[in-house]
Amino acid sequence: MFPLHKNIYHYTRSDIALKNILSDMSIRLGPMHLVNDPKESKKWPFKFYTRELSSNSNFNYRLFKNVNHYIIKRSLMFCGTMDSSSLQMKNNYMPDHTKRGYGHSRMWAQYSENHKGVCFAFDKDKLHQAIIATLGNDKLFFGEVNYVASEFGHIVQDGIDPFGITYLEDVIEKGIDQIFEPIIKKFNQEFYFKKHIDWQDEWEYRWVYRSANDTPIYIPIEGCLNAVILGNDCPQEIADSIILFCKEKRIPVYKIHWYGWAVALFGDLTNDDFNKQTLVSLDGISFNVNIPCAGVIVQGLDKEGNEQPILINTNGEAISLSTQ
Repeated sequence: MFPLHKNIYHYTRSDIALKNILSDMSIRLGPMHLVNDPKESKKWPFKFYTRELSSNSNFNYRLFKNVNHYIIKRSLMFCGTMDSSSLQMKNNYMPDHTKRGYGHSRMWAQYSENHKGVCFAFDKDKLHQAIIATLGNDKLFFGEVNYVASEFGHIVQDGIDPFGITYLEDVIEKGIDQIFEPIIKKFNQEFYFKKHIDWQDEWEYRWVYRSANDTPIYIPIEGCLNAVILGNDCPQEIADSIILFCKEKRIPVYKIHWYGWAVALFGDLTNDDFNKQTLVSLDGISFNVNIPCAGVIVQGLDKEGNEQPILINTNGEAISLSTQ
């Protein structure tokens, strides 16, 4: 269900997941000024040159604000998370959930109500096609975000500074849109796909659309959604509603549990046969084989997140010690 590097994951609150994304079966591209990164949502460092001395007096102090709003409020975005590019399958086994797009404990905390929300797993190619079918290719930019350690973020290359190539006279004569749309298209990678290294662990992939205004645009996602992953502390009533809805839509539902450094992922919760099974996750369990013993008792985790003691004897057999 989660083939490596094939999905884009999107974290959100449980109410948005249920009342907006699932009920409408759509995602929202919202204006850039709503994102968390201040480099993108606050003030952009544009500067304007003048050709003539007489033009200096024509500068209006509102120009910086107007250009800033023109770019960030009309740039609509949808952002997701990829699997770590360094992660590879080993003997058909995926050893580390925390390097998967759904396995970010900080992002669960930051974007999904401190583990009460959900994470959507979208088929990357199908979602891309749905976005193109709605918006077309002309004003759409997409790709992986690159992270840089530069104090100033952007780097002047070949003598060209994307934030400083504009003459004031041209803006006054032709207008902001005529001057800046070609600049945005040429330097879209610099403007939209470069962030400070402090954000690097989000492994972000995004779509950006240049719109006529800041009104959000909704993209239908029928056939694009591979699974819904419930957070560790997703309220049961919300979880039940999501499971019921997804069962009708034949969308698998999983639940993630955290214990120590380990992560356990259980599902499909819409499958009646799965729900009848007694399952215990041993993900992340390790012990020292050099310690003399007749067995070792470790702590597994069941589908509800309850601890389940497991005895591993000298024959390598795992025996449940649960009294339930």
